[in-house]
Amino acid sequence: MKKLDIFIQYPPFFSDSPYYNYLTNYPPKTVNYLSIDKKRTDIIIQKNKLSIVRFLKDKIRLIIRKLNLPIINAYYTKSDKEFGLIHCAHCLSLNNDKKWVVDLECAWQIGIGNTSKNTMKKAINILERKNCKRIICWTNKTKDELIKITNQNINEKIDVIYPAVPVNKKVNKNSKKINLVFVARYFKLKGGEYAINVINKLTKKYDFVNGIIVTDNIELAKSCISENNKIKFYSLMDRKELFNKIYTKTDIFIYPGLADSFGFLYLDVMSFGLPIITVDGYARKEIVEDGKSGFVVGEDKYYLDKEYDKSLEKQLIEKTEILIKDEKLRKKMGDYGYNLVKNGKFSIKQRNKLMKKVYEDAIKN
Repeated sequence: MKKLDIFIQYPPFFSDSPYYNYLTNYPPKTVNYLSIDKKRTDIIIQKNKLSIVRFLKDKIRLIIRKLNLPIINAYYTKSDKEFGLIHCAHCLSLNNDKKWVVDLECAWQIGIGNTSKNTMKKAINILERKNCKRIICWTNKTKDELIKITNQNINEKIDVIYPAVPVNKKVNKNSKKINLVFVARYFKLKGGEYAINVINKLTKKYDFVNGIIVTDNIELAKSCISENNKIKFYSLMDRKELFNKIYTKTDIFIYPGLADSFGFLYLDVMSFGLPIITVDGYARKEIVEDGKSGFVVGEDKYYLDKEYDKSLEKQLIEKTEILIKDEKLRKKMGDYGYNLVKNGKFSIKQRNKLMKKVYEDAIKN
């Protein structure tokens, strides 16, 4: 069967999402991915580098918003390789002579730090071009948001294809002790203050409950609570170490994810058959199904703009306690999430089936 040569166009300031590693490492059978940049990292875990990347991103966005610059997230693809289609990673294509598709985690990615009327107008003009064949939205929330800020003219081009991850071996602990775990590269942005307070209080309440925190700022994490020797702190680690050292010891994953529009951690945790406690926001309930793969508490609002919400902490504690006391429910929720990764909407098989059709239709039409 003839291979489909797909060129991946990365933007210069590319988010270090594992999405493209999982896509290129587990491609549809008939797809051959090409790219100039062969050294895309999975995720950045070096604290200094992480701080610099975050600082630069925030500064660039701030300047663009302040000056109201209508800068779209679009680039030319230059390559001496032959290919049938461009797959734009979180960006748009300026090529007029090549067919292309784009994937988007959120609608605002079509502009750089600015979703003003002028920015959106320029982006819409590109998305409406005939050689823009498909727009792949990671979630239905992304699709709805994109249609809202652009227009209905691109509606027929949109496909919702959820990201996917490979399954891992289910966690099967023999110990009667329970580990509550929080992992995040950005402690505050991901709701670390809520997570550590929940873990702190529950490890003190229950003798058989312990906590594990993996994050970028251990000093900040420790400063949120008084000393608690039942909580272990770890610096950021690569995914292989994280999977082998942390997730295999996890019973309940507490991850508020306050600033996440997707959050690959959810899928990674599900791939181990673990239940999740999180906070509502963006497409959260599409990813963590409340009452099925875990519990989703709070409201769909930006909690980072608010003062620390004691009622939100209380809800997180209440739902975590339910799982602490009910081993069967932990397993049931863990199994549900695991099956979504193995055979469901977050499976490699399902993603590849849909992605292959998008590519074939784009090249054909």
